[in-house]
Amino acid sequence: MSTITEHPSATVLRGFYDALARGDIQAVSDLCSPDITVAMPGRSPLAGLYSGRDAAIGFLGRMQAASGGTFRAELRELYVGDGQVVAVHHGTATRGEKALDAHAALLFEVSGDGAITAVTVHQARQDGWDDFFS
Repeated sequence: MSTITEHPSATVLRGFYDALARGDIQAVSDLCSPDITVAMPGRSPLAGLYSGRDAAIGFLGRMQAASGGTFRAELRELYVGDGQVVAVHHGTATRGEKALDAHAALLFEVSGDGAITAVTVHQARQDGWDDFFS
């Protein structure tokens, strides 16, 4: 019987999502390259290109602040390629009368040493995301 070993990049992404779920920002930061970029599409105040670790972690902080600390991302699936991983997750949050129920696919680029170097976000319903965070 053979044992299937998880791809190292998938392990990195599972660690990323686990750290997010625990609110362990230092662990999230440690998984990111100093020159990471995060591309968030849309028209909400969170939209834009974030360059560098501080900006990327700042983006996460802004997202949590805008959701009153309620944003959660539940990892559903990972698809691993050479240097890239697609993470499919379900995001939820509440803010006053608003509720977020968002499905997204994020393209992560992971270096050979296991650092996340880039994230590009693709929302299933960008308008719902934008409405919640606007």
